[in-house]
Amino acid sequence: ELSFPPSQLPLRVGLAVSRAVGEAAGTEPAIRWPNDAMLAGRKVAGILCESRGELLLAGIGINCLQRSFPAEIADRAGSLLLATGRTVQPLALCPVVLARLHEALGDGTWRTEIERRLDGRGRRVRVEPIGSGMAVEGTMLGVDADGALLLRDDGGAIRRVAQGEISGSR
Repeated sequence: ELSFPPSQLPLRVGLAVSRAVGEAAGTEPAIRWPNDAMLAGRKVAGILCESRGELLLAGIGINCLQRSFPAEIADRAGSLLLATGRTVQPLALCPVVLARLHEALGDGTWRTEIERRLDGRGRRVRVEPIGSGMAVEGTMLGVDADGALLLRDDGGAIRRVAQGEISGSR
């Protein structure tokens, strides 16, 4: 049984993966909300979380050994090898990810660390909320206790985005 709201799961899993990637890479990745691990401005790991009935599922993908990517993603995709020059074997990384996942699921300070690592914090971003079709723009402030992204819009109001994808920052 979870000791936190299910809406925190994607962020906690993202934090765990980011910690594990940091250990393997020797440098701390940024986190692009809600849970992508970023090294040198490129996505090296991503997580997809979903629920099925009472089950919560998390799929984790970490680019370890890739030397190149298809042209359509080459400008934003990365790997541990490309970012650091280190060869990190995926099977060696698995127990580290599981250990960090165990820690992050029980970590009472998860939000502080996410906000410290949050890519785009303090900058203007555009977020495409899932299902609404209306993009939200504003200065990224951080995340709330449920894991929603907090933005300050041009009028000074705080906007909360529970699910979405950041489509730009400046």
